[in-house]
Amino acid sequence: MKNIQLIMAAMALAGLCACNKTEEGPSSTVNAPRPVGFGTYVNLTRGKDLQTDNLRDFGVFAFHTRNESWSPSALPDFMYNQKVSGSVGEGFSYTPVKYWPSSDGAKLSFFAYAPYGTVANGLSAQSSNTDAGAPKIKYAVPSGEADQPDLLVAGPVYDATLQQSGGTVHFQFRHSLSRIGFQARLADGGYEGSTLYLNAISLTSTFPTSGVIDLGDGIWSDVTSGRERTVSRNFGQAANGLVLGTARQDANGLAGYIMCIPGGEARSYTLSVTYTIVTVDPALSGGALVCTNTFSKDLTLQTEAGKTYNLCIQIGPAAIEFSDPEVSVWAVGETVDIAHS
Repeated sequence: MKNIQLIMAAMALAGLCACNKTEEGPSSTVNAPRPVGFGTYVNLTRGKDLQTDNLRDFGVFAFHTRNESWSPSALPDFMYNQKVSGSVGEGFSYTPVKYWPSSDGAKLSFFAYAPYGTVANGLSAQSSNTDAGAPKIKYAVPSGEADQPDLLVAGPVYDATLQQSGGTVHFQFRHSLSRIGFQARLADGGYEGSTLYLNAISLTSTFPTSGVIDLGDGIWSDVTSGRERTVSRNFGQAANGLVLGTARQDANGLAGYIMCIPGGEARSYTLSVTYTIVTVDPALSGGALVCTNTFSKDLTLQTEAGKTYNLCIQIGPAAIEFSDPEVSVWAVGETVDIAHS
């Protein structure tokens, strides 16, 4: 088999859009307490990714620095890993409700991540409520792929005041993991009388098992590896697979993209692909030739946070051809003389 190619393309996600939402100013009532409200924005994506319209909860850390600007020596003395729940359109709420400081010029600084940490999704606060500086979140990758979240980190909101914010803190979240996806197509050429079906894709590597992310600068640290894992996408056996054409098509299946902790040295991956060629042939007992093939390809990727890496699999099986035939010459055998007298 020949002409099997693997193309890798790293595509940075689109930048965060600017938010032009205008909030109402603070109440004119003197000393009326104003609760701290929250708004969010997330890049539109696909698959199991978090999007603006499916973000349901996030965690918030808030620091009250009085009339001083944010400093790494500040403590999370206003909110510590506060769970905020709701939806875009219906609003977000939390308890206990916190109110803006009423002193003129009083400043609050906010940090946030999503989704909110649970035992199931492996997210938890790494820094305590007595640790100064930007908070950190630990991500212990769950063994089940369906439990692995699309981790978002918001850009910090420094030195917010009631007068400037109108009472609402607006977070812009960014994706903090790397995303690996699959595409598939037939290599250029004609396959008259045959249909190719993609049956399965698997990617094996020593994926990171945990890491710590700083909510201030979004930098990962303490990333640990050591567990080899195989992630598979199955489309059905033989002719029940995904029909391939010459145009690139999504091959991520219902499970969507693979999410993984980025950074560190380039990692080695082994990609395995199974596909089936069905060739109609009435001369055969089943009316067709069904041939299932498997091939593997080793590759190396160095991933970055917030970027998608699409592995485009191009399958181009070689047709069986026949060269000009040769006919052997007769060999010289025994010559028998027969005489008649």
